[in-house]
Amino acid sequence: MSHWISIYCQERIPRFSASMLQKAIKRHCTDYRGYNYFDDHFAFVKVRLSARNAGRESRSSLYHLTYKLRDSGKSCAGDVPIVLDRIVGPDIVEGMVQEQLEDFLKGRREPKAALVRGHLKQVVEIYAFCLKVRHCEDDAGHLVVDTARRFLASKGRGMVREDGIGWLEWTPHGFFEALKE
Repeated sequence: MSHWISIYCQERIPRFSASMLQKAIKRHCTDYRGYNYFDDHFAFVKVRLSARNAGRESRSSLYHLTYKLRDSGKSCAGDVPIVLDRIVGPDIVEGMVQEQLEDFLKGRREPKAALVRGHLKQVVEIYAFCLKVRHCEDDAGHLVVDTARRFLASKGRGMVREDGIGWLEWTPHGFFEALKE
C-alpha cells in the first residue's frame, strides 16, 4: 500500500540533480545534524539520506530517496526507496488538477475550498512523493519527505495534497491545514 504526498506548484522549479535535492533536504531540515531525530520510543536516531536519479539522465525527473536509521540496527522500509516524480507535461498536470476538482473538491463550499480551487487554476507542475506504509511507520521517511516538500512548496509556491489529511497551505512558518479530507 502507498501513501501519496503531492505538491501542486504555481511556479516552475528549475530542473535539479539528485545531489542538489539531497543538499536541499539537508539544508532545509529543521534539526539537521546528520538528521538528529527522535523515533516513537524517543531513542536517539541518526538518519543518513541518499538520493539518486532513477532515470538514465543525471537530471531526470524521477528520484529515489533512501535513508538508513543508524544506531538502531534497522534497515528502513526494507531498502525500498521513497519515489519522487516531477510532473511537468501540461496535459498531465491539467488532468491531475481536473481530477482534484472533480473528485476531492466537487460540492465543497467551505471558504478554504475556494482557496484550493484558486490555487489549482495556476498550477504549472506537480511533485508527487510515493511512500510505502513502512516509510510512515518508522517516521523517518515522513521526516525526509516533510523537509523536501517544504523546500519544493517554498520554491514553487506550492500547496500540498496528502492522503488521509487533505490540503495543506505553505507559509514561511510551516504548513497549515487548508482543507480536510
